[in-house]
Amino acid sequence: YTPNLIARTLVNKTKVKIALISPEYTTDEYWQQSKAGVEDARKNWESFGVELHALHFSLSSIRSFETATRKALSIKPNAVI
Repeated sequence: YTPNLIARTLVNKTKVKIALISPEYTTDEYWQQSKAGVEDARKNWESFGVELHALHFSLSSIRSFETATRKALSIKPNAVI
């Protein structure tokens, strides 16, 4: 027996928070495409109780990455990508 995690989430009405930290999408075509994929995923999974929080940082700034990381952790996510 393998439990259906989506069904369990719907029945329990629990929210799963996922924080996604990625480079700013304005600087690179690759990340622009990734942003589109993230937005599609957000739309597809929100009805299953998944909250996707996308945070971005500048590739040229360590401080920017640290700030995005702190923000990601402040939402108390179940997972960080």
